[in-house]
Amino acid sequence: EKERDKLKEREKADKQKLADQKAREAKDKAASDKLFKEQMQRLNAQAGVTGSGGSGTAEKSTGNNRGDPSYLAKIAAKVRSNMSYGAAETAGSNPTVEYRIELFPDGSLRGGIRKLKSSGIPAFDDAVAKAIEKSSPLPKDKSGNAPSSLDLVYKMKEE
Repeated sequence: EKERDKLKEREKADKQKLADQKAREAKDKAASDKLFKEQMQRLNAQAGVTGSGGSGTAEKSTGNNRGDPSYLAKIAAKVRSNMSYGAAETAGSNPTVEYRIELFPDGSLRGGIRKLKSSGIPAFDDAVAKAIEKSSPLPKDKSGNAPSSLDLVYKMKEE
C-alpha cells in the first residue's frame, strides 16, 4: 500500500513537472512569437522607406497599358526599389517630376529618358532618372510585352 502511495505521488509529481514544462514552453513560444512579430513590423516599416524619396507612382501611360493599375504598380514598385534620394522632404509641398521613356518589347530602355516636367529640385529629378535606368528592363504587361512608350510621373511624397 505504501508503494502504491509512493507511485501515485511520483505520478502526480511527474504530471506537475510536465504541466510546468508545458507552461514554460508556451510562455517562451509566446515571447518568441511577440519578438518575431515586432521584428517583422520593423523590417516591413524599413522596406517601405527605401531611400527617403519618391513614391515612384507611375500615373500616366502612353503605351497599350493606359489605365491598367496593376501594370503601373509593378513599374512603380520596381523603380521605387531602385530609388535613393537622401535629401530632406520639403514641408508642405509635394514636388513632382515627369519623364517619358521609350521601350523595346522586352522592357529595356530605347534611347534616353526625356524629362517632360521638372520638380524644381534637380537632385530629386536626377535620383528618379537614375532609378528608372537601374530598373531596366521594366516589367512586362499581361500580354508579355512592354509598351513602346510611357509617361512616368513621380511625386516625392506618397499620397
